[in-house]
Amino acid sequence: MDLIYIILIAIGVLIVLILAGLAVVNFSADDLIDRFNQTSKYETSISPIEFAHSISSKFFKNSIKLEFTNNKLGDCFSSNGVLVLCTQYAHVNQLAGLAICAHELGHAFQFYFEKARMKKYVRKVKWSKFLSKLITPLLLGGLIFLILGQLVVSLCIFAVTVAIFILAVAVKMSTIKIEKEASLKALELLQEFTYLSEDELKIAKDFLDSAKLTYIADLLKIMLKWTGFTKK
Repeated sequence: MDLIYIILIAIGVLIVLILAGLAVVNFSADDLIDRFNQTSKYETSISPIEFAHSISSKFFKNSIKLEFTNNKLGDCFSSNGVLVLCTQYAHVNQLAGLAICAHELGHAFQFYFEKARMKKYVRKVKWSKFLSKLITPLLLGGLIFLILGQLVVSLCIFAVTVAIFILAVAVKMSTIKIEKEASLKALELLQEFTYLSEDELKIAKDFLDSAKLTYIADLLKIMLKWTGFTKK
């Protein structure tokens, strides 16, 4: 096969992968918001902040610190024991906000009772984010050297790119596993300490499951930010 055909095929494959990645990056968040709005239609007997205080008192000796953000779906739990809840629904008795709070409390259990594992994971995430930024430039550099006829150099660059990509995927798989564990713990907490019905628990589970695609989108966003077509 002529070199020109190899180059055209490589460029075509790269374009398809970029378009597919952009679709995931740009639409996964919208899908999650739609699911959030649907899940918010269900009322609960307890608000996220009341639930957080209850779990903090029962399992963490009231050591969890609460902070607030105006960012919708910007809830998080940090390694220093701070639970951040969105002011829009922190005090509202709705299922979506309660499920998110329970998920973040699931992370609290991980950080408090699996400290060594979570410290190692946080380090891997930081390295993965840094190295992931190099993937697209390396791919483009490899293609340039291939066009220039520097086959050995381009193959070496592609090999490094593949290695970084595999590492990034491995870390992202770890993220998905950790997020899944947090969601499982969240459902346990909701089942044991709230008055949700089986149907409501299923709805909460479906909502938490819908967030998984956004974890993949985070990785792709880092890789494709250079295109200028990723949503902020």
